[in-house]
Amino acid sequence: MANTTLRQTIKVTLGASQIRLRFSNMFSLTPLTLDSVAVALTFNNTAGVASITRNSLKTVRFNGGQTSVTIPKAALAVSDPLDFAVTKGQVLSITIYYQNGISGGAVTGHPGSRTDSWLTFGDQVKALNLTGSSLLSTAHWYSISGVEGWVPKSAKYLSILGDSITDGRGSTTNQNNR
Repeated sequence: MANTTLRQTIKVTLGASQIRLRFSNMFSLTPLTLDSVAVALTFNNTAGVASITRNSLKTVRFNGGQTSVTIPKAALAVSDPLDFAVTKGQVLSITIYYQNGISGGAVTGHPGSRTDSWLTFGDQVKALNLTGSSLLSTAHWYSISGVEGWVPKSAKYLSILGDSITDGRGSTTNQNNR
């Protein structure tokens, strides 16, 4: 995935006034550099799309303002807090540019995402629509491991841990009907 832009979509379950993104390199045997990362609202609040809503893109920063981060092998990274209000059920687009790619055979990812992700050559992090003859989709998430939100103390939520059924096995691709 050298010189590749990856766009992934995820659904948030609670509204928040501010968010932080979590990235993982837990299963890799080598460090991983995220050269540029952005978050935006997806076009029409739709999962699994390669396009974002105009004027919603925000650059994600790390370690007090850096636009890139290198995650050591078997480690995690958390972005700086981002003033990016989200509402319950909103679908976010997280776009990452990997200048040098992901090396080694052990890649941190989630092949059962049941959500299409999009890859294309070049740095297209800020593009409204990913383009190019290399554009392809895969039902796989890479590097992202979560979104944290600052929510009111009155917010109620439930976390579920489990197997592939809990993860959404049998749900419809790009429908978030887990």
